[in-house]
Amino acid sequence: MLNPLRSKPSAIAMTGALCLATMGLAAPPAAAAPAPAPAVPNLNWQPCDDGFSCATATVPLDYAHPAGPTIQLAVIKHPATDPAHRLGSCSTTRAAPASRA
Repeated sequence: MLNPLRSKPSAIAMTGALCLATMGLAAPPAAAAPAPAPAVPNLNWQPCDDGFSCATATVPLDYAHPAGPTIQLAVIKHPATDPAHRLGSCSTTRAAPASRA
């Protein structure tokens, strides 16, 4: 009786099948799907003081976990006094003082 491993085409086919079967075992784990992007806050602008408009934005406390806890951010804007020569938007943030250890 002929040994199937002794014939070259059978040996190649068996080796290929063995490689394919073990590839799934050695494959690295699939990376977790990225978290969905948080929704852009809907700002309901209201007149507030001396030509400014104010709104409150609800945003994630941690953008790495957009479905987690949220916080409220107060935002304010003032339209350009000369719209024909406006330069664009300016955004600032008031950071809390650094803690001292």
